[in-house]
Amino acid sequence: MKQARTLLAGWQAQVNEARHRIGKTVALGTTEFTLRFVGIVWQRVAEEFAAREIELNVVHLLWQAFASEVASGNPYQL
Repeated sequence: MKQARTLLAGWQAQVNEARHRIGKTVALGTTEFTLRFVGIVWQRVAEEFAAREIELNVVHLLWQAFASEVASGNPYQL
């Protein structure tokens, strides 16, 4: 659970950085295996995104491409 919270906090920080950098749209890559987790996280941020008029674009990633990026140690640059 601690690892999940740490990961979520890191993602949230990156979303905030991305929002400031790119404006009003955030693209999020997900696989069929992580989509449920994204749905849970979305419930936590949806209200803030709506209040700030931020659009979330969820992009489907193939599991093999995702796993390759994670293995490379650079999973946030998908």
